[in-house]
Amino acid sequence: MEKAIPPLEGNQDKAPAIIIVATILVTLTTLFVLVRFAVRIWIVKAVGWDDWTILFAEFGAIIGLAFDYMKIHYGFGRPDSFLDQHQLLEFAKYSYGQWIQNFATLMWTKVSICLFLLRIPVNKALVRPLQGAVVFLIVSNVILTILWIAQCSAMLQLTCRYSPENLYGSTGACCIGRTVLNFQAMPKDKTFGGVTHWMWRAFEVNIGIMAACAPALLPGFRWLNSLFKGFASSRSQSKSPDEVHLKSVERKSPENDIGHRSSQSFGNEISIVTGCVDATVPANQIRKTSIVEVEHRRVVDHLNLEDLS
Repeated sequence: MEKAIPPLEGNQDKAPAIIIVATILVTLTTLFVLVRFAVRIWIVKAVGWDDWTILFAEFGAIIGLAFDYMKIHYGFGRPDSFLDQHQLLEFAKYSYGQWIQNFATLMWTKVSICLFLLRIPVNKALVRPLQGAVVFLIVSNVILTILWIAQCSAMLQLTCRYSPENLYGSTGACCIGRTVLNFQAMPKDKTFGGVTHWMWRAFEVNIGIMAACAPALLPGFRWLNSLFKGFASSRSQSKSPDEVHLKSVERKSPENDIGHRSSQSFGNEISIVTGCVDATVPANQIRKTSIVEVEHRRVVDHLNLEDLS
């Protein structure tokens, strides 16, 4: 295999950045899929084919992460001029396998989106096109995968003598334009210069899975929102122990006209009911009344009632 010219920076290693990006992306997609199944099982109580197909896509993303680790083991992230022939051969084999994994993962993601749209009440005129899109995605990707495998002698002879030009030319009729243009975007040094291309592909696959899961999480967000509102409402209805609430009472008797007062103490909370005041003041601003003063007020009130009668 022909090697590229060594970079001026020397034997650099982008493997740590590759590991961090790949691990974070797959972890996020795994969380999205797990939350999606939790919502469908415990809230919606209905798991459909769109959920199972996105699970297949997630399995593909995990397999792709394993391919990344194997490629790093054989020099991915380092200039190929510093790698031996065995490392380049193994890297090419795992890279080729990862392309097949990417095709399958993207296919299952797109199929999951189409099946999810079929679950939504839509116009009957849109049902057939969506069903046709599902069939087209499966058939076209199966054909593409077979053609991809058939033209790689590395899968049969453990060599890497395949021609990327011929490969892309023969499969271009069965795939999207992005795949046709991939060869033009790939640099000559695929182990080092191809890291940027790999990163965009990784974002495409994993963000696609997360975007496909996002609409299915809506019932979960509604459940959390109602739970939060109920908790906030119960908190607002509870009384604060550092406040005193003064409530007005209707005047139905002379006792109320002269200002009937009562005080009760419940722990740190003091509630006072009066016939002419309606306010809230801090409890620490209320002067504590002794038992003698309370009894004196009761006697005075009793005498005043006798005078009125």
